[in-house]
Amino acid sequence: MATGQRGTWFGFGFCGFGQVPGSGSGRHSVHSPEPLCTSDGICRVSASWSYTAVVTCGGRVELSGSVNSSASGCRDAWASEGLLVLLHDKGGSSTELQAWTPDSALQGEPLWVQNLVPGAEDQGENDPSSEAMAGTLPLLPSARAYVNPQLPFCQPLAPELRVRQLQLGAEHVLLLCEAGQVFSWGGGRHGQLGHGTLEAELEPRLLEALQGLRMAEVAAGGWHSVCLSDSLMPWLLQLLSWLPALRHPHSSARHHGCLLKYSRRETHLSRDLLRDSSARKNGEGCICPETGDIYIWGWNEAGQLALPIKSPAEDETAVRGEATELNEDCLKGEEAAMADVGAPAPFIAIQPFPALLDLPTGSDAVKASCGSRHTAVVTRAGELYTWGWGKYGQLGHKDSSSMDRPCRVEYFSEKQLQVRAVTCGPWNTYVYATKREKI
Repeated sequence: MATGQRGTWFGFGFCGFGQVPGSGSGRHSVHSPEPLCTSDGICRVSASWSYTAVVTCGGRVELSGSVNSSASGCRDAWASEGLLVLLHDKGGSSTELQAWTPDSALQGEPLWVQNLVPGAEDQGENDPSSEAMAGTLPLLPSARAYVNPQLPFCQPLAPELRVRQLQLGAEHVLLLCEAGQVFSWGGGRHGQLGHGTLEAELEPRLLEALQGLRMAEVAAGGWHSVCLSDSLMPWLLQLLSWLPALRHPHSSARHHGCLLKYSRRETHLSRDLLRDSSARKNGEGCICPETGDIYIWGWNEAGQLALPIKSPAEDETAVRGEATELNEDCLKGEEAAMADVGAPAPFIAIQPFPALLDLPTGSDAVKASCGSRHTAVVTRAGELYTWGWGKYGQLGHKDSSSMDRPCRVEYFSEKQLQVRAVTCGPWNTYVYATKREKI
């Protein structure tokens, strides 16, 4: 990773309310990456459906879209339709958390304010590609609570969880603990919790299917989930070193998905299958776990899981209206899957437990983010892959097509740019990239 090299943020996708990158242009969507322009460098971007919050390296938050406003003295921002949360400097070493209604345009008094312990807010400051996850909203800097868009706004977390990262979907929560284990809770009717059922969970529940696999990062979409592997747990690594080399006959993610098709009864994923799929054989015949594997589950209506869908071209029929998309029940795909239980399915509407996904070139993934119905990952080589719903150009492939397989965004390769970070809004995507170093 290059040091001291200032990069650029790019955006593409929905901008129907005038949010960046389409600010002031009158465009409804942007189909190819465009640089974001501010008077100061950008260190963070957080996007909701109708507006986007940009935090500059100078500590200024700038809102564009249905809300146009700005404020100084900010270190972080988290945007949602119901709540805008700012990490705000009060002066000296004092910092406070402020929650605003977005339509207030940061005028008047915030909904609530919470003072933070000095020093707790400094993790990962001004580094878009920082590995420090604790302290990134909606997880509070103390890592003992998180911000919720509905009342109560501040939700406590059990101290024993030792949280490293927390992500919010439309109806569910993903949590990554310091030990690399994944927990999920909330709504589960689209399989987004990964427990093999469509049931809701009121409290954090460990993903048993991933036990023994250390995860490095999690991402929550509208109704789907992604996590990236780090390395195997030490005890499992030792165990695998004693075993002969293993091969799974279904190395393709698409075959893997068909093999693990959804059924109405509770389905238990074999942990051996996941561990086998995440291990590679070296020249001496030993099992070597790889980092950067992608595990993905939940709703696949638009191909956001990179599993087969009925027809990518039929995505238009699922869109009932732009203003209500984020709140609709979206049960059509679920009902279709349940109607054919027990019969071979040409497509997968719901994947209720983690499935291993391989990128086309076998590249390792190091960053991931999810929109409402699309997915984006950054590889160790600095390439960006996107897939899923693409109606507004949020996939960055210069068109509005949807796709059910990962596809590299060629713009960054053509411009000799190395992607370092990605963050998705519901219908758009923002990417941080630097000039690729010459070898």
